[in-house]
Amino acid sequence: MTKWLKSLLWPLKQIDAALPRQGLIIDLGCGDGTVAAYLARESRRQVIGLDIHPPRRPGLLNLVFKPQNILQADLKSASGCLLSDCLHHLLPGEQQLLLERLSRQLKTGSACVIKEIDRHDFIRSKLSRFWDWLLYPQDAIHYYSSQELIRIMTKLKFTVVHSRPSPWFPGSVNLFVCTKL
Repeated sequence: MTKWLKSLLWPLKQIDAALPRQGLIIDLGCGDGTVAAYLARESRRQVIGLDIHPPRRPGLLNLVFKPQNILQADLKSASGCLLSDCLHHLLPGEQQLLLERLSRQLKTGSACVIKEIDRHDFIRSKLSRFWDWLLYPQDAIHYYSSQELIRIMTKLKFTVVHSRPSPWFPGSVNLFVCTKL
């Protein structure tokens, strides 16, 4: 995928700016490792990408990929974490478990950045659902609305700043910068 197309799909600069510049950042459900690699290149932070099938990317000294079920991730030492187009691939009960785990394990002041699709984004969410169906036909997809995700994260003791950083991309791109209270 070209750098320009990736910049439309993943608001890399905004994700980078929302996470601490130092410390441990955990990319939960890192997929092909694009975002984790970007974060590692942009600062001195230590980045760990967790995924059931992590990528094999050569290396940056401050980047490690590990095979792990993200529902069992230990987040206690993280300064921040990222969920980029990952949450909607989990069943609703698993989504709740993961978000509760974030609330219990992240320290006060830690950042959690969530990039997700808003199910109420009309045609954009329909296009995103179509792409998910093409790319992941075996997955049952479960989107939140932006308001639902904000309400859940607020209830779990996070402040939330929501934005739509990619207005020209035809899919639904929503960024939730959550800070643990």
